[in-house]
Amino acid sequence: MQTFTHLALQIPGLDGTFARLTGECAAAPVSAPAPGGSAGMRYAYAADPEGNLLELIETSPA
Repeated sequence: MQTFTHLALQIPGLDGTFARLTGECAAAPVSAPAPGGSAGMRYAYAADPEGNLLELIETSPA
């Protein structure tokens, strides 16, 4: 089976999504929600059960 090395998703509600993924969905936390490099951006990383790295990005409305 071929896996992705990195998948980036822009989502609303970063904290809740990260908690759900690393709780009931069995993803492994890699980096907890934190401020991003740009104003209004936050990100987190998790690895799914197959080892794919998921980058979760939340942006504030302009």
